[in-house]
Amino acid sequence: MRRASILLSILFVGILVAGYFEPPFEEYLGTVPDDGEVRAIVIMADQVDVGILDADLTARNADRQERHYVICSALMNKCDQSQRDILAYLNQEKAAGNVRSIRPFWLSNSIGFIGKKSVLSEVAARRDVDIIYRDLPVELIKPVYIGPAPDHSKAYEWSLAMVRADSCWRKGIDGLGRLTFSLDTGVFPGHVCLLSRYRGRNGALPAHAWKDALGSTTYPSDTYGHGTHCTGTMVGGSPGDTVGMAFGGQWMADNAINQGVGAAFDADVRDAYLWAADPDANPATVYDMPDACQNSWGINSGFTGYVDCDRRWNAEIYRLEAAGCVVEFSAGNEGPTRQSHRSPANICSTFTLNYSVGAVDNTENIASFSSRGPTDCTMYSATTRCKPEVSAPGVNVRSTLRTGGYGTMSGTSMAGPHVAGAFLLMRQYNTNIQGDTLKKLMMYTCRDKGTAGEDSVYGWGIIDMARLLPVMPRSPSLAYYRHAIIDNFGNGNNNGRADPGERVRMIDTIWSAGGRRATGITGVLRVRSGFTYVVIEDSLGTFGDLDSVGGANRKGNNSADQFQFRVLSTIPVADSVLPFVLELRSNGGTYRVSNIYAHWRGYSPVKIVEEEPGNVPASFVLDVASPARDVAQITYGLPRPSHVSLKLYNSTGALVLTLAHGRQTAGTRTVVLDGKKLAAGIYFVHASYDNNNTVKKLVLMR
Repeated sequence: MRRASILLSILFVGILVAGYFEPPFEEYLGTVPDDGEVRAIVIMADQVDVGILDADLTARNADRQERHYVICSALMNKCDQSQRDILAYLNQEKAAGNVRSIRPFWLSNSIGFIGKKSVLSEVAARRDVDIIYRDLPVELIKPVYIGPAPDHSKAYEWSLAMVRADSCWRKGIDGLGRLTFSLDTGVFPGHVCLLSRYRGRNGALPAHAWKDALGSTTYPSDTYGHGTHCTGTMVGGSPGDTVGMAFGGQWMADNAINQGVGAAFDADVRDAYLWAADPDANPATVYDMPDACQNSWGINSGFTGYVDCDRRWNAEIYRLEAAGCVVEFSAGNEGPTRQSHRSPANICSTFTLNYSVGAVDNTENIASFSSRGPTDCTMYSATTRCKPEVSAPGVNVRSTLRTGGYGTMSGTSMAGPHVAGAFLLMRQYNTNIQGDTLKKLMMYTCRDKGTAGEDSVYGWGIIDMARLLPVMPRSPSLAYYRHAIIDNFGNGNNNGRADPGERVRMIDTIWSAGGRRATGITGVLRVRSGFTYVVIEDSLGTFGDLDSVGGANRKGNNSADQFQFRVLSTIPVADSVLPFVLELRSNGGTYRVSNIYAHWRGYSPVKIVEEEPGNVPASFVLDVASPARDVAQITYGLPRPSHVSLKLYNSTGALVLTLAHGRQTAGTRTVVLDGKKLAAGIYFVHASYDNNNTVKKLVLMR
């Protein structure tokens, strides 16, 4: 029996018994001699109960920065504590020549193992071990068609028009400041549509923007081309040729899928998710973590060693989402057969986990190859669940190729990137919206296709940005837009870079990227602690007022100010990074900026900003609304830091949900309710703030 306890974080502890092998692995081990080499994933028994942490963060309406810190810190600490003894044993066996590779993974508190079967048998007998899987290959969901690009006569693709991404662009929402993660075959970074969007050319260290599963390159590459095509659909664009949903965003990538890494990929996929959860290995920073993760891979019982509904990656996927990244999966190309999804896309352990995307053609009909539902993993849900969750264009989609040109591909792999790009657009509009909430809003605002309501062909229908945006809760968000170096005075050489020994002026431009107006913005530039080669002479900036995006006519706007600094002549020649932090504040709230950019001389800065809740009201505010089918929004504002309790009651006075409870900072927040889980009728929202009580009526209709 296991119990939860709260110490520094909420940890999962209990009575530990010996570990065991997954049944297919145990059967395989019977064919391997004791001195034979095996590859395995060892899951530790002592785990963080992330569900409790997640529920607490949700109840407190924690922002993405806090989510990332709490989740990642708890997982890292647990891994350090619980793996100390087993790693000592494995390193001893490695020194004796019995173990070849040991790879700890803190995201799921597991260990990748390559070594003799006899050592693994000893590991399985330990009480601190839970289950041991065989480390096996996963497979790319390859396109069913690859062809040349048609004549290009429009500024943007038909697929983007179908999901009405342009309705966001016209309001200034293009993904600016947001980041997507391609877990695929890699990306060709030299494409004109992708080069300027690579995070590694925008101030981030290469190790925080590109991960080569082979460990052989420090610069992105793509030997197959699938990942390049998908990434183009997410963020690609050049003047007059928009192929990407969120062409203002940036990308990072890992090539763990279908790269000939060896006989097993499972450990590489785990490592990819761990890396994405915290690329700089610092839980206190969130700018380096992607907003969305696109996956076009999966397995089923047809793959040797796997079983249907294989849940071996579930912990990583759930924990990555809990920490702040929204994850989605292409449904698969095994249609039109029923229950033809691969795992993990077919697993329904929560309502939105393993979010599956089907493919439609340019007439909005489902593609014949698109995998159908319902899920065959009914043991993990109370009732048989429909699959996919949503659909998007996936037939003859034009996007970027690894050769530098353009081409069309067909497959659910082409549909998934449209959804990942949509996540970036909405994360620009509301930086802190939870993945679960965003996924539900997307489902409930789809254009219904096929059987009325949700079905196992289209899911909820085709995603529609023009219907999704109006029901999104608003949030302030600033993005770093651009910078310019002026070094044509004094000792400058007028090359537009901050070189050793120069005194320069730097013009910083920020952009209002979110759905709420920011007023009275000021900034302070400083050098990151520990860097001693820069002296800032003018650190104060004024940016004024910036409009919001997303309103009827509001497209946001930008503002610039000038700072001055000196680069000391003693700076090492090899040190091309100037790590600045720009702290922005507004009358509508404090915008917390963590390492807004590490300026590489000659490159542009990272365009990322995280903020605390803004729009502080003069007095307590409580508003309720039901802006769309099966969606209810409750907005409340605190004039100062205080204790708040927010509860939902039905018409009989029975408590239905506790929406918020605890001390919160000043600011305005929005809670989105999933109306599908509530009966139609009259509800009452009761808010308690200090010694004041407010009640509002909410009518939920079908």
